[in-house]
Amino acid sequence: MAAKAREIRNYANAGCEVTLTAHAREEMKADGVSLVDVMHVLRSGVVRRPPDRDVRSPASGNGASRARVTGVTCCVVVVIEVHPIRLRVVTVWEDKRR
Repeated sequence: MAAKAREIRNYANAGCEVTLTAHAREEMKADGVSLVDVMHVLRSGVVRRPPDRDVRSPASGNGASRARVTGVTCCVVVVIEVHPIRLRVVTVWEDKRR
């Protein structure tokens, strides 16, 4: 799991394309989560569960995987697409456990 978090951090820090689904944008707005918050999670968050193969994505045949990344203020579910490499944020929520 640490390796997956490192992979996500490396892609985010290297300037990899990051896209947000409409659902992710709606959840960000509803929870008051900014793009800065999301990028902070991608660049420094923790993956606490093993990632799954993303069967919902058209890119799943190309090795896409889905991971939940937890940060200080919010959590993000991100799909890592490998051809081309990009991070697609599918949902976001405020972490109210703080």
